[in-house]
Order: sequence, then C-alpha cells, then structure tokens
Amino acid sequence: MARTILEIKAEILSNVAADPILSEIDNTSITSPTNLLAYIFAAAIWVHELFFDTHKTEIEKLINEAPVGTPSWYVLKSKLFQSGDVLYEVNGFLAYPVIDETKQIVSQAAYKVSGSKLFLKVAKDGALPDTLEPLDSTELAQFAGYIDRLRFAGTEIEIVSLNADRLRMYAKIYYQGIYELNDFRIRLVSAIKAYLKNLPFDGTVQYIRLVDAMQGVEGFYDIETIQLQGWSGLVSESFTRLYETKAGYIEAETDAGFTLEETLQFVSV
Repeated sequence: MARTILEIKAEILSNVAADPILSEIDNTSITSPTNLLAYIFAAAIWVHELFFDTHKTEIEKLINEAPVGTPSWYVLKSKLFQSGDVLYEVNGFLAYPVIDETKQIVSQAAYKVSGSKLFLKVAKDGALPDTLEPLDSTELAQFAGYIDRLRFAGTEIEIVSLNADRLRMYAKIYYQGIYELNDFRIRLVSAIKAYLKNLPFDGTVQYIRLVDAMQGVEGFYDIETIQLQGWSGLVSESFTRLYETKAGYIEAETDAGFTLEETLQFVSV
C-alpha cells in the first residue's frame, strides 16, 4: 500500500539527518532547499507507489475473475447472471456486452460436490424484505442455459432452486409461570423464527443452536423435544442434531395444523 507523501518525506529527511555530510546542511526551514527537494522526491515516489498499487489491484482482479472452473468460481458467476440477457464470446471469453446489475437476480448461491457432480443452489430476493424465493421457471431455464455455456467441458452440474425448507417441531416447553402464556409463546416462536432466518445461505440447522435461541427468551426454563423434522417439498427428514437445508434456506412451517404455535406444548413451572 502506498505511503503518504509526508511519510516518505520524513524517511528521506531521517536519512539525511543520519548522514554525517548531509546533516550539516540547514534543513530546519520549511522553504530550505533540502525540505523542498525532499518534498519533490517524496511526491514522485508516492505517485510511483500508487502506480504499483493500481497495477496490483488490476492483476488481482484479472486473477480473481479468470475462468478457473472451481466450485467457488461457479458461485461467483451465478451472482453475475443477468436475467433476459445473452452471453457473447469475445476472444474466447464469454461476457455480457452491457453489465446491468438490476438484472442480476441471483442474490444467494452456494455449491456442494457429491461424487463427480457439482450442485449449485441459488435463490433470489423475495417479495418481502429479508426473504428469499426460488427462480421461476423462465428464470431457471435462462440460468441453466447461462451456466451450461460457462460450464467447463466434462463438468456435470445440477442446479437447485427450491422453495424454502420448513421446520416442524414437536416439543414441550417449560416456562416460568410468572409470565403470561400468550406473551411468552409469541416471544419464543419469534426467537425460533429469527434463528432460522439468520442462518447463512446453505446453512445447517443445529439443534443445540436452536435451543440456545430459546434459552435467550426471558421466562424459558427447559425443553423436552419429541420430534424435529425438516421438510423439502413433500419429503421429510427427522433429525436430532443437524439438518442440512435442501433449498439453502428454511422457515418455520406455515401449514395449518403444523405451525409452531400448534405443535409446541407449554407447561408452566
């Protein structure tokens, strides 16, 4: 990183002061030849160092954007997908003729490698703030075509863009009886939903972290878990410790009869 002109000048004057001959020259005045020359040389060196910083940044950008075909490269390229636009080839490189960030709809992307196959999970921002949703059929088809054009020969890729997984939780929640039940229930359910919402994309639900979130609710005393289920579409998976999200994001079940408000039992102590 380039030093400031004053830092460079101070180093020059320090070297002058350390020299037995040059130190005899008067450099105490701001307008002395030594001070002026030191500033001129410092400014020149500063510009030179700025050039090197700029060159380094440009080289690093080229390296980072080079088509290396690693899983993380596909994630980067996924977020640069522009809905409705066509890639063009220029000198062997594929690119959009115009970069339009308003068309870059993929806000979240992650990868998983299983055997010889690369799975790409993608989602876009939902209609409500801080929510996610899958690409629609048209967007998904366009995205698949985009990835297929970028795909390195021999790489098998499967794209995953699904509705949010859902958590169903059957448990007895013991709470301190001095708290009003309905108020406590609302705060506890909100804490569970907040934990799920704040998971990183393609995150894993950890039972112990879920319990930590509930323990942070004032009035919480204990929990007796009966069953935990992660649902993706019509497929469910019971778990006791971890649940890997299939869509990459998860929310509490909203189907009637299976919401947290309905499947959690509350016992005062």
